[in-house]
Amino acid sequence: MSFKVSGLTKTEIRAQARALRKTLPMDTISAQIIVHLLAWPGFADYPDVFLFYPLPGEIDLRGLTDTTRKNWYLPRVAADNQLVFHRYRPGDDLYPGAFGIMEPSPNAEIDDATGNSKRLIFVPGMVFDRMGGRLGYGKGFYDRFLKDDPKASQTLTVGVVPAALLADGPLPADPWDCPVLALVSEDGFFNVRG
Repeated sequence: MSFKVSGLTKTEIRAQARALRKTLPMDTISAQIIVHLLAWPGFADYPDVFLFYPLPGEIDLRGLTDTTRKNWYLPRVAADNQLVFHRYRPGDDLYPGAFGIMEPSPNAEIDDATGNSKRLIFVPGMVFDRMGGRLGYGKGFYDRFLKDDPKASQTLTVGVVPAALLADGPLPADPWDCPVLALVSEDGFFNVRG
């Protein structure tokens, strides 16, 4: 079953997605997604992994940090409303930031976007479509970050979505929206572009 989006505005889709998300067993879905990611052969190819700290009722991938040695990063919203990713080691102190989301300290090591290591960026969202289209929360943080990413050619962006919130068709999009290259749900991992 797919999430119905045909004929709906972004505002209507977000409202319906929020209501549906409240009914989903996110702990179970999160655990299943982690199993799929660890079984995906490509996961080993990415030494730098960018997670997100989950909002209430959102998929939680932090369990990955207990299972694999990687360079982990978490986002912080800087004063200019841009996302800055800081190095995260399990056990590091986190602090409430924008919208009450836990963030690393501004003094934590920053991803400087240099070097040749490949990066895997997990992108949160309310709803995704099968072409990588994403409907986030409407603030544009990830779209701005991905649009200006100097390491885009070395980065795989992966939308993280419950299967119930995978759209039945294309999502409405604006010119500044940045689609992801792959998706992962409790049903598995798949590439959506090139």
